[in-house]
Amino acid sequence: MELGKEGLLLRTGLKELTVDLEKEVDLVLKDYSTRTAKKAKSSLELLNYEEIFDRERIIGTISTDSEIPKYPGGWRILSKTSLSESEITQLAKSDIDLKEFIQNQKKEE
Repeated sequence: MELGKEGLLLRTGLKELTVDLEKEVDLVLKDYSTRTAKKAKSSLELLNYEEIFDRERIIGTISTDSEIPKYPGGWRILSKTSLSESEITQLAKSDIDLKEFIQNQKKEE
């Protein structure tokens, strides 16, 4: 089926909406999954429509524990900064509590 100009506009709009989606999904999985992002992602892809909306099913799919971490690892939020990839990796893998670190920075200002 041809949609002409409308189809082209629709395709362009959809592409704009999904351009960074894959990266965002990977970063969210890095933050919350206790499995590797690749394993968690492939497990999520196997869920059906109803299972996607089941919180417990999602947790069981991305985590080896019964709960996801209370605080994310920081990958997604740090990717929005001007930090380099190696700096982000160093911070995200460290034992630094990012929430506490940010609050301390605000107190010093």
